[in-house]
Amino acid sequence: MSMSMFVQDYASLFKQRIVHIPEMHEHDKFRFFQQGLTPQLCTECIVDQNGTDFTNLDGLIQFTVGQERRISVMQQVNPRFARLNYTQVED
Repeated sequence: MSMSMFVQDYASLFKQRIVHIPEMHEHDKFRFFQQGLTPQLCTECIVDQNGTDFTNLDGLIQFTVGQERRISVMQQVNPRFARLNYTQVED
């Protein structure tokens, strides 16, 4: 997912591609979908708000859209809101 693409756009493209792979296991769909997210969204969307694994792709997508909105609002309210998911380590 490019930084300029919204989750809904990415999800549509992802679903268009996986329809051609009907034998793909649901767990693999989650993993591949998450790998295509921005690093921050990927980290935020490993499990749902209750700490539970996702049981279907649509649930993961819906949760990810919500997280994207939350992150966007936090960045508008607080420009210093972390945009990266890692800590730089000094040598």
